[in-house]
Amino acid sequence: MSVIVFAVILVVSLMRNVEAMKNTDECPKGCRCDLTAVSQLTVACGPSFPASNVDQLTRQLDSMLSSDHMAERLTVLSITNTPLTHVPASVCQLLKLSSLHLDGNRLTTLPDNCLTKLSKLLTFTAKYNEIAGLQDGLFDGLQSLVTIDLSNNSIAFIGLRVFSNSSDMTRLRSIALQFNKLTSLEPWWYYRCIHGSPSSQVIITLSLSRNLIRNFTNEMQFHFHCAMKRPVGFLDLYANPIIHVTDILHGWNISNTIFFLSDKLRSALSSYVFQCWWFCVQLRLQRLLVLQLGFNDFTQKHHTKRGALFRTTISHILSSKRVQL
Repeated sequence: MSVIVFAVILVVSLMRNVEAMKNTDECPKGCRCDLTAVSQLTVACGPSFPASNVDQLTRQLDSMLSSDHMAERLTVLSITNTPLTHVPASVCQLLKLSSLHLDGNRLTTLPDNCLTKLSKLLTFTAKYNEIAGLQDGLFDGLQSLVTIDLSNNSIAFIGLRVFSNSSDMTRLRSIALQFNKLTSLEPWWYYRCIHGSPSSQVIITLSLSRNLIRNFTNEMQFHFHCAMKRPVGFLDLYANPIIHVTDILHGWNISNTIFFLSDKLRSALSSYVFQCWWFCVQLRLQRLLVLQLGFNDFTQKHHTKRGALFRTTISHILSSKRVQL
């Protein structure tokens, strides 16, 4: 009996493999489709793939991904280097996906009511696209999500509720938004960083370097008080056109609390206009939260002894026992 059961299982497995190979035979012309371990699919199109065929490409991808095998078995999907401007609807039905990579396409937006269906998603990347913004509800309910990488896009706005619900995406550890077009920043970082843990050595990493951020807004009415949970994370604002550290404190309504900066440190920093020379300095705004600031508006020749002296001064202030952080 056991031999018969084994044979049946083997036949079913072989049939599924045949079906999977048949599905990849539907690979769009001009693209390469690689199916590995029967659960990981990569679709890559060359740079010469004609943009005029984007509608046909979408239909072909929907046909290939809508099979029962794909819906039941696919856990990793990569669609790269295509002229796609929108995510194919079939992707939203792959409920067992743990990793979704949509890098190097021409996506201008991410769809509503799509990613929220992928409750097992651990990693989502859509680097090197043309995404213009992130609307509210985009990642709602994704409690397993660990990594989001949306770097190298054209993101100019983030909805107030995308990252500010502390009871959502509780396992999220990394958000990469560098090389985008954000001009302002809300204090949503706080609601992400409170999921960090010093005892477990969990540090939340938020990368927003090389945007256009110079305004620190507070439309979400964030107001820090000492009874709130302390954040643990790394907020990287390197190479944004920020002029004063105090712009951050005032904008986020935290200018009068020594939790971030003492009066002495704020006074010491407020007299410096950071765009005067090149530097990259880490400011420890409290014991567990680090804000990295750097500005590269001028050439390397501006990295002078004055800049080195400034860094030494800041290091001295931060390490002084008289400064309470």
